[in-house]
Amino acid sequence: MSARMPQKRGRACEACSKIKIRCSLGQASEDAAPPCERCVRLNKECILSAPKRQKDRVAELEAQVAQLTRLLESQHIQVPSVSPATASQSNQDESPTPAQMVSASGTATKKRRLDSDGETPQSSVSSPGTQNPDISDIQRLDRVLSYELQQRTLTRYVTEIAPLFPAVPAPADCSLPEMRANRPTLLMAFLYAASCGFLSLDTQEDVAQILLNTLSARAITHGEETLELIQAIQIACLWYRSPKHHRRAAVYQLIDIASAMANGLSAGGPLAPPTKGLTLDDCADTGSYESVEGWRAWLGCHVLSVSMAIFMRKSMTASWTEQHEQARLMLQYSPLNADSDRWLAQYIRAERLCEEVSEQVDLTNTSFYRDVADPATRNRVQTCRNKILNWKMGVPQRLRSPLIMFWEHVATAYMHEPVLHTATNKDSFTAPYLAERLSLTDFPTPLVTQDHITAVYELTAAVQAVLDIFINYDTKSLVASPSLVYAARAAYALYVLAKLYIAVTAPGNTLGTILDASILALPEYADRLATCGSRIRALDERCGPARIMHCAPAIKDWYLNYTQFLSSNAALAQSIQVSNDNVAEAQMTLPPLQDNTNAFSNIPPDWENLLMFGDSSTDYGFDQLFAEPIPLQLEQPIFANTIPTAFATK
Repeated sequence: MSARMPQKRGRACEACSKIKIRCSLGQASEDAAPPCERCVRLNKECILSAPKRQKDRVAELEAQVAQLTRLLESQHIQVPSVSPATASQSNQDESPTPAQMVSASGTATKKRRLDSDGETPQSSVSSPGTQNPDISDIQRLDRVLSYELQQRTLTRYVTEIAPLFPAVPAPADCSLPEMRANRPTLLMAFLYAASCGFLSLDTQEDVAQILLNTLSARAITHGEETLELIQAIQIACLWYRSPKHHRRAAVYQLIDIASAMANGLSAGGPLAPPTKGLTLDDCADTGSYESVEGWRAWLGCHVLSVSMAIFMRKSMTASWTEQHEQARLMLQYSPLNADSDRWLAQYIRAERLCEEVSEQVDLTNTSFYRDVADPATRNRVQTCRNKILNWKMGVPQRLRSPLIMFWEHVATAYMHEPVLHTATNKDSFTAPYLAERLSLTDFPTPLVTQDHITAVYELTAAVQAVLDIFINYDTKSLVASPSLVYAARAAYALYVLAKLYIAVTAPGNTLGTILDASILALPEYADRLATCGSRIRALDERCGPARIMHCAPAIKDWYLNYTQFLSSNAALAQSIQVSNDNVAEAQMTLPPLQDNTNAFSNIPPDWENLLMFGDSSTDYGFDQLFAEPIPLQLEQPIFANTIPTAFATK
């Protein structure tokens, strides 16, 4: 028997085998002991994987079964027919499988494995969202959520979530039995959006895991393209929460998938846009509930794609066409539509306004820099100002709520953001809006003109208005709001306010001659936004807005460090204050300050690589884009040793 056995090799460790990479233990002899080279490099606990059954052992057992069968037949004893597959299965039942051995190894080992790799547990008992082809989505949902709780959560979506932001309103017949029978994926998306601040955190994790696993399987693995799937993806993106140990899809990936589906289904399918030239008088004859759903989904995919492009400052892959505008008009004016569709049409107008402003001032083109004082830039800013005014005049009085007028200030902030740009700092305005990305060296020091004065003051008023509207909104509605829409813009506004503070206070600045730093009220707004985040976390600590609001205390800590730096080096700051006539000379003599963000700002936008940073690696996704500070291992405080000894204060 031993002569037939091939030469054995060592087993790979669990960490390497899970992600299917070569393990140094697996290449060595079977006597090799952990840890492997990768686990040593990443400081992970190295555990050998469980042994696997060898094919020759199966063949040996099958030969034994055949020999016993012949022996019994020679003695004229009738035995049931036993196939090799049955014998193999019998052997599996008697011998512990690798999964059983892992399960029997104890809770402590299991927890160590999860902490080290951040992977989804293999057992379906420990992970309700694990895909099993023999179990339907509804059966998985029933395992974690009772029928009564499903009913209550669905009711909450219909009565509280959808009226607040009706991107995907509930269909006319949205009873739980109907949704379970005909729209199970959309039902899970409704429950997913309504779970924030309503279900327990563990239950929210389970529902999120089930939904994202389903979306990954249907959209990515099987390549399905349905209207229901697009609607579910839109909800998953708007109310995104990254469940623990889920590494299959991130929000930007889901948006790209939904946009590709919408483009594929828009050619004569359920998402087909209105016929070109269709008048509003014809919409009563051509409209239907299905067509309205299609218009919403088609426009929603465009809005999500453009919003993420502005956040990430990437080239826009979606283009607004005449058919988009026609669909928006139908959504706004069709007599078949509900009032919520008219509100949604205004929101789409607002996002379209932000898109136009971004295109005019080249926000997404990080390789191109526009000087505010340039006549061409001045003309573009005036064009943006006219568009904002026209948008504002087009909002009906009955729809002029704070959540709609919020977008006037967002668009104004985008319009004047170039006043803070330099030829090299546009990348720092991309999400995530982390305090670690604020640079003390790369800020504009222009020769101040009237254009700069107007831009600085209007930008300050705009970002403060965005923060005021968000902070003053009731906490319960903030928890239920889509974080990709409002909380992300609030984080952006605070970040721009911090950028302004640097531009008017850093040594060698010129904008400080026209704007006093106290007008910005940066610490006050950081405190207010941090308090708002605390109220949100008191209701649900893992919802999207709660995670994004972590940016506020981080920026407040940065502000305290920065002001300490300025006060301790007041003599240096006084010695390099110059007039507008010798700005160039001041730039040449300004001592170089350490910039601890250079290494981070040069990281390519590969979010899989970001998994290597810190303890939040198992929770990547939306929170990683905007809120969670990535811990940088600095050997010294952020402002330590930044001043040459020749300039040190005595």
